[in-house]
This record gives sequence, C-alpha cells and structure tokens, in this order.
Amino acid sequence: MKNPILIILLFLIIGEFAFSQEPTVDTCDLLTNKTWVMDDLTDKKISSFFTSTKENVHLNNELIAISDYYLSNVIVEIFDETKVGNIRNGKYIVCCMDQTREQISIYEIIIISENKLELRNILQSTTSKYTIESD
Repeated sequence: MKNPILIILLFLIIGEFAFSQEPTVDTCDLLTNKTWVMDDLTDKKISSFFTSTKENVHLNNELIAISDYYLSNVIVEIFDETKVGNIRNGKYIVCCMDQTREQISIYEIIIISENKLELRNILQSTTSKYTIESD
C-alpha cells in the first residue's frame, strides 16, 4: 500500500455519505394515536382517530364510523385485508367500512407532520385539512 492515509480518507468519505442520509419518516407513527380535527368548520366538529388498523370518525364527539385501513404507495381497486396493520409507510390511506370489502375510499396524503394532516379524497377530488386536537 503506497498511501494508507489516502485509503483511510476514502473510507471516511464513503462512510459519511452512507450514514448521513436522513431517516425515513414513519407515516404510521405520524398518523396514529392522535385526534385529528378537520379545519375550517364552524357549526360542527369532525375528527378522526387512527389506530394501527382502524380509523374512528366522530361528528361533534359522537362516533359515526369505524373503518379498517392500510397505507399504500399506489392507488388500488380492491381492498387487501392482509395489509391492514402491516404497512408502516405510504402515500395513500385505503379505507373500507363494509364487511363485503367492496366499497373503498382512498385518500392521498398531501401533508403529514406531527400536527398537520392534509388529505385528498381520490374519488371525490376534495381536500380536507386537519390539525391535532389541543387539550
């Protein structure tokens, strides 16, 4: 080896690039165990609470719907029950309320952070913005 310092320097540079990448955001962690309240409503309160497998929707603090859901990176046509609770990341939320698994709703995640959520309903082309419910 003619120049061990050059080889060590090369390994340090390669190691810096390998370990300097930002960690992946876990969509499930950002989405779950929070009460998301829909913004810009004056006469009613619509909120959603996600567990790792279910979405609970409330209207004025009364439960009105429960649906199974999973995250996906693609728009799907058929609800795949085997994916419920098994996918941590995705660009879409795929929901199904009925037992037949025929009627699904798909929401594109436009923005997700610790306290903001913006979803676009794929079928209706409507957008809803949410913030975390403050205590």
